[in-house]
Amino acid sequence: MKYKVCALNELISSPYNPPTRTTKGMTALVTNILENGLLQPIVVANEMTIIDGHRRKQAMQYIAQAKGIEESEMSVPVIQHNSTSEEMYDKLFVSSNQDTMLLNGHQYLWRYMNKASIPNKHLSRIKCLEKWLGKKYATGMFRRILDNGHSANTYQMCMGIYRTYTDETTKSHMKQLAYYLLNVENCYRVKASVANYIPVETLVKCVKDRKPIVTLFSVG
Repeated sequence: MKYKVCALNELISSPYNPPTRTTKGMTALVTNILENGLLQPIVVANEMTIIDGHRRKQAMQYIAQAKGIEESEMSVPVIQHNSTSEEMYDKLFVSSNQDTMLLNGHQYLWRYMNKASIPNKHLSRIKCLEKWLGKKYATGMFRRILDNGHSANTYQMCMGIYRTYTDETTKSHMKQLAYYLLNVENCYRVKASVANYIPVETLVKCVKDRKPIVTLFSVG
């Protein structure tokens, strides 16, 4: 590895960096850089693909735009790693971000949809949904989950609880349940209903008829 200074426009974003990582919570980072400078160099691979520092790059771009500075004229300190392959720097990207802004279930699903590697813990839940729904239907569901800013983990857990509670496990019914969770009720309401022992036939009928869950609880 070696330390060097390069122009901002020389930095190349990783194609596997989930976009939500550079759209949320940027104000504090921009303010910090304006007040203190870039305290931590951006780590890049041999060909200048970012391993660690996409948010810092985005913050520097905001600053350059606000000040009317060309990106080619803004200097950025970097540490250039000796990695030479896409597989290597993507592995380093995941590793470096485990101790900073942690990748979450939503971002791991985005990476899966973009054919990037993800940990087995998250992959197994995604594969479970594909098995229950069929890959084509599951892919459509994943797009909706990403649009909603959610994660596959939440839906897989809810659907697993529903399957166990109702004994409804056919692929056709799982598709009905997926539609229900995306368009009628949410995962938390369904799990809460199961936790409060809603009658199985009532819950299944709600899913099949695409009706919200209406329950009355008494205290006494």
